[in-house]
Amino acid sequence: MPPQFAERAAPSAVTSDRDAVAHLPVISVRDVSFAYPRRPGDNPGGDGSRTEQTAPASEHVLQHVSLDVHRGEFVAVLGRNGSGKSTLAKLMNGLMRPLAGEVLVQGRITTNRSYLREVRQRVGMVFQNPDNQLVATVVEEEVAFGLENYGVPRDTMLERVTAALQRVGMDTHRRRRPHQLSGGQKQRVAIASVIAMQPDCVIFDEATSMLDVEGRREVMALMRDLHEHGTAVVAITHHMEEALSADRIVVLERGQVVLAGTPRDVFAQVETVRRLGLDVPLTTDLSERLRRTFATARAAQELPADLLSTEEFANAWTAWRPQLPPVSLPEQAGVADPHSDRDQKPETAKPVIVLRDVSHTYMAGTPLAQTALSSVSLAISSGEIVAIVGQTGSGKSTLIQHLNGLLMPQTGSVVVDGMDLSHPKADIKRVRRTVGLVFQNPEDQLFETLIGDEIAYGPFQFGYSLDEVRERVRFAMDWVGLDFAWRDRPVQALSGGEKRKVAIAGVLALRPSVMVLDEPTAGLDPKARDELLTNLVRLRDDYGMTLVIVTHQMEEVARLADRMVVMADGRVALDEPTRAAFADPDRLRGLHLDEPETVALLRAVARTGTRLEPVQLTRADAFAELCRAVTCGKEAMSGADS
Repeated sequence: MPPQFAERAAPSAVTSDRDAVAHLPVISVRDVSFAYPRRPGDNPGGDGSRTEQTAPASEHVLQHVSLDVHRGEFVAVLGRNGSGKSTLAKLMNGLMRPLAGEVLVQGRITTNRSYLREVRQRVGMVFQNPDNQLVATVVEEEVAFGLENYGVPRDTMLERVTAALQRVGMDTHRRRRPHQLSGGQKQRVAIASVIAMQPDCVIFDEATSMLDVEGRREVMALMRDLHEHGTAVVAITHHMEEALSADRIVVLERGQVVLAGTPRDVFAQVETVRRLGLDVPLTTDLSERLRRTFATARAAQELPADLLSTEEFANAWTAWRPQLPPVSLPEQAGVADPHSDRDQKPETAKPVIVLRDVSHTYMAGTPLAQTALSSVSLAISSGEIVAIVGQTGSGKSTLIQHLNGLLMPQTGSVVVDGMDLSHPKADIKRVRRTVGLVFQNPEDQLFETLIGDEIAYGPFQFGYSLDEVRERVRFAMDWVGLDFAWRDRPVQALSGGEKRKVAIAGVLALRPSVMVLDEPTAGLDPKARDELLTNLVRLRDDYGMTLVIVTHQMEEVARLADRMVVMADGRVALDEPTRAAFADPDRLRGLHLDEPETVALLRAVARTGTRLEPVQLTRADAFAELCRAVTCGKEAMSGADS
């Protein structure tokens, strides 16, 4: 037993002897139910009226959930927004108490207050929003905070703080202030503060949702490393690819466990997974489509239904495709994405936002000065969908705050709809009605008690009538997939993904000409994500709205964007049409970006000797390209073509 554990056991009423409970599950959830009370309050209905109401009956978020997590096990918890995933996580480490049933951490029941100290040390938790768990004013002090509270000796503490920061790639930022970090960097600090405690289990609640490509890869590698070294990992995620690393997947729906098993077993149930509002890995999706499309062709049944990786798919394709005779493409089999022609947009659109040589330095003139933007020039045309991508800390969030005057350029100029924001008579109120901004963390812009009031706030500030406000609230809620009846629900009772929908609706209710969205799908389940992305395209197509989207998800860039702007070290490193930007994988890797999963998969298939065009930006396009490769017959086989 490490000496630091023995030392910190002294002030606690419970033993820290882990060997005595090693045979028990790290976490045991037994027939647990939980409900958040629906508090009485105002009922604005989104129109400002005030009516006293009686609190409705509590809604059960979890109902009779039973689940064991064993030492060294990796469990992924999936489910739609509001299914109870985050609530379950908070019950697992004693942050909340079950309404019925019990939760035990290595035999210690979490409702016994004398055990809470040990329970929370044994089960660490990384929240979806890192700001919810950062308390110190310096990064290294943040990581040391828990260790200090447990009385870890100073020398040991310093070693563990350094090791944890190095493990998450933040050691060079150890003396910075957390509030100066980007969202992704804050998340890495939050993870470091948990793993420094050396817990028996770490719960990751959407911990990668704010991270860039490399950051997500590093956190996933960290999860696997913890798992391989005997630490239990519980990963709550909406990314099906992340769930593939797990030993076991547990799916929640309406607070109940509805599906459980290995990733291969769960994702083989394609229709069931989709019915639950989730997605399946690209490889599973494409193999299932190909099996269905070519079911009557010879050898079709030799393509497995449970392919989970690119390597598995390429190997199966090599064995399957050459055995097929030339066939006619089934009707509708290769329908491509309706927006795949977006590279051919006319170039006569009027610029609506123009930045020229914009620079910005935080805390300029002090020892803590940090340059976020350096001579950035960028033009965004009316009706465009522009994706802004780049590593964490590359300047993306600082850049978009200049687009509606939240930040003013220290050098250079920003012109919005013909108005120079630096001009003394610039109408900033008009600018902010023209350009709506949705922040990375929805909590940053939600402050009303009820959903209706929150969405109605902006329209009221601009003087719209009561009837017009109600119509705008209904319009915005419909577009983000929230039932209008939800206008009377309290904001704080919502899940993280639902809060994000409310934040987007609050901006959309103003019907701006330009919407700027910082990580709009972070925390959304697959179905909600797909609905939002589809609706964003409709906003452009039906209303001519210009969209600027900051994202770390290359699949979203491929699906939505006409153009991709890559930020690196506060500068524009790349500005090209989306298809052209993804055509050069070496250049992408040099910018610390990944290809979309469709492109990576098709390149792997091409390396088997199949002649095809790998730069397909959506699943529909990738499926169509594979269908074309099948219908070509054996004469399409050639040397490896990447």
